[in-house]
Amino acid sequence: MKHVPISAKNQVEGRIKSLEPGPSTCMVEVDLFDEQTGKSVYASIPVDQVDELNLKINDLVVVVFPASAVLIAKPSGLENQIAGQV
Repeated sequence: MKHVPISAKNQVEGRIKSLEPGPSTCMVEVDLFDEQTGKSVYASIPVDQVDELNLKINDLVVVVFPASAVLIAKPSGLENQIAGQV
């Protein structure tokens, strides 16, 4: 899958694992294809965007986030963590 041509350089491919719609937002779980850890990331997006993008479970997607939105922490077992080296 090609990366989305936008200015955010942090782009990770994954597959939608679950969609949990609420009244106005939907929690989207994306499996990051990390077979060793089974890591997923979660995004809360407006329900109308789920419909507009026609998102479905098992769809291949690109998770995009700007460097200014990345926080650094030591491992603690919380959700939405991706292991890496600096």
